[in-house]
Amino acid sequence: MSILYVTADKEESGKTAVCAAIASDLCKLGKRVSIAKLVVSTKKESQSQDVNMFRNILDNNISVESLPVSDKNPTANSVKEFDKSVKEILKGKDVLIIEDTSSISSTNSAKLSYSVNAATIFVTKYTPTLDIPSLSESSKSFEKNLLGIIINGLTLYQGIEVENNLIPEIESSNLNLLGIVPEDRRLLGVSVLQIIDALEANASGNGEMYSRLVEHFMIGEFTMDSGELYFNLRESKAVIIRGDRPDIQMSALKTPTACMILTNDIDPIEYVSHEADLEEVPIISTKFDTNEVLNRLHNLTSDPKFDHVSKVDRFSKLIRDNTAVSDLYSSF
Repeated sequence: MSILYVTADKEESGKTAVCAAIASDLCKLGKRVSIAKLVVSTKKESQSQDVNMFRNILDNNISVESLPVSDKNPTANSVKEFDKSVKEILKGKDVLIIEDTSSISSTNSAKLSYSVNAATIFVTKYTPTLDIPSLSESSKSFEKNLLGIIINGLTLYQGIEVENNLIPEIESSNLNLLGIVPEDRRLLGVSVLQIIDALEANASGNGEMYSRLVEHFMIGEFTMDSGELYFNLRESKAVIIRGDRPDIQMSALKTPTACMILTNDIDPIEYVSHEADLEEVPIISTKFDTNEVLNRLHNLTSDPKFDHVSKVDRFSKLIRDNTAVSDLYSSF
């Protein structure tokens, strides 16, 4: 049996994504895996949004539990209870992955990880001003069992800067860099259902269609080329079109489209509805005009969640392709 503890220096660094990706990969390798989300609570039945999210996006063979700790400053008794809870979750499992909480300090978090002899992965979010001395200090509490550090969310066109400056600085600080994960458009996506809710809209289609992930938004407009050529520039897209433009709507339906958003509270004509049904493209009809739709979609996509099964698949691939984490799987 193995225990992996995933922690970070800040919120929204990618702990949840790392836990989900590793759990998914290990499950596919035939391992019996459990994920435990650390929560500060005295209630054993305490749940968190992340627990429910894990259950919605991971294989049913991966069990997900809350792992309560009664105090932000663990005492001998609370550490003992923590150890007891971990052993209970581990029963019948090969690997337990614990996602740390930002509610407790790194020093106290390290106490918990050491109490169950967990190997630790430290996750940090990439920024152009990433402070390596601070990162080294933050991860120092875990150094005894620290497998290494993952830098998550490398922005496009920063590769040369990272290679020439950041990586040498990390190496000189004696930190073990497991890898640097780049940003990916799919991880910023939202579901069709989330779009429907954000636009207070009515929609055709069904639940399976509503679960699709939208990675791009396109606005229907006049172009010198045909509409079909324009809309074919993107897949996994939502197309925003005025409700009174069936010609543009038909062009969009001839291309890979996750959903079509019609503005100004105008229902589609029957021919468009029929074609959308044949192509299995849900039509979302909203009372808002294009500007308001764009404002609401901007708000929706400004804080993306790791809440879709296809995000797990993509992030697992990013982890395998860009880090040495998969080299550790044989030890679990």
